[in-house]
Amino acid sequence: MMYIRIVVLLSLMVSASLANADADRQRLLAEEMLEVSQASSVLDNMSAQVNAMFSQTVQQMNLSEEKKAEAAKYQQRLNEIMEEELSWSKLKGQFVDVYVDVFSEEELKELVAFYKSPLGKKLIVKMPQLMQESMGLAQKQMQSIIPKIKQLSQEMQAELYQQPNG
Repeated sequence: MMYIRIVVLLSLMVSASLANADADRQRLLAEEMLEVSQASSVLDNMSAQVNAMFSQTVQQMNLSEEKKAEAAKYQQRLNEIMEEELSWSKLKGQFVDVYVDVFSEEELKELVAFYKSPLGKKLIVKMPQLMQESMGLAQKQMQSIIPKIKQLSQEMQAELYQQPNG
């Protein structure tokens, strides 16, 4: 009886060790996939876009040169926040966790192979342009939707506030 317990215990230890090895291999593949897909550049682009939006907002404020200099301090603080909160070193582990949760080891291998392929490399290069144009389309569409949403909201409020509480 003791022999069976030892065999079962050793079997469990070996399977746990193999599972850890599989998980480690999957994490390494997720890291490689993020590296070859240049995922960190997405964060860089996001920071640049936020910075550009901030600059555009400041320009639209028609500030005096003195006030623009003061606003520049806030832009510097924004840059510091973005660097701290959206740094690749801070978020990489979280991205790896997501990819390990979503993709199997085999899928990660295929993604790595794709991003190393000529088409995968081309996608990486063209992705910022695709994202920018896609965002432009979404923003344009939202411009036509916003008045409809406001109208719907006004109608709902008028109807709900006119009805007596029962």
